[in-house]
Amino acid sequence: VDTVRAHLGTTLAIGFTRDATAPHLVSGGQDGDVLVVDPVTGQHLHRLRGHTAAVRALATTQDSSRLASGSQDHTVRLWDLERGTLLHTLGFHQDFVQAVAFSPDDRWLVSGSRDQQVQVRRASDLSLQHELDLGDSVNALSFTSDGARLAVATGRLLLTGTVQIFRTADWRLERRLELDREVTALDFTQDGRHLVAASGRGELRVWGVTTGELLHQLTGGPADTIPNVGFWPFAQSYIGTVTLSGFTTIWDLSTETMLTSGRNFLDFEVPLTSATFSFDGRTL
Repeated sequence: VDTVRAHLGTTLAIGFTRDATAPHLVSGGQDGDVLVVDPVTGQHLHRLRGHTAAVRALATTQDSSRLASGSQDHTVRLWDLERGTLLHTLGFHQDFVQAVAFSPDDRWLVSGSRDQQVQVRRASDLSLQHELDLGDSVNALSFTSDGARLAVATGRLLLTGTVQIFRTADWRLERRLELDREVTALDFTQDGRHLVAASGRGELRVWGVTTGELLHQLTGGPADTIPNVGFWPFAQSYIGTVTLSGFTTIWDLSTETMLTSGRNFLDFEVPLTSATFSFDGRTL
């Protein structure tokens, strides 16, 4: 277990670049900075400054050359990861930017905001191509591995939420799934056949993408599960979640069973706010 001192205040977003040989750890904080770190040595490679409020979302391109950050200052900023320099600032949202994502072919850059909008931009020139009205605060975004669909999670604390699935060929709404609580995180299986969504109350739901059928509703995990969920790359039926207090839970979708729960990796001094698997599945 390694500890990296990163931000003044809370770390709100975290992720790994997709470089197979030397992935970097990226984080966004309450201080408005984006930090790029070597996860092996703990060396700070870049501290990206420019946002004037907390950074809530991060996404990298497939070749790990660029990073997008979304902030409470209502902007999305695009960075050159190798040089550690700002490339562009996009300031068209009217509220906190809470989610950003690149499509798997790096054709699209999408951003979701508390202003209820998802903006779809062509990543090559950042021109705005589509604006999707979700009708509620946008909390999370996820593409299928082939880029054919985008799932959007919406909702506000203690209120109802939705998962809305769009086909990227024409950006039309394909399916809308209603929930009795807000959706804080979501992810597709590698084959794109299933979609899992999480709330901040330890509940996971899994749907068939083409049918919209609810296949699994997993409960019994820790109630303080943080709004992150991810598939373990070595076994796509396994879903991992982490709690505010640092306990991990691994679910096996094929049997609807909780494989592990209660292992505390660190005695954290403050509640956890974000967690992610590396793309090779070796690091949490």
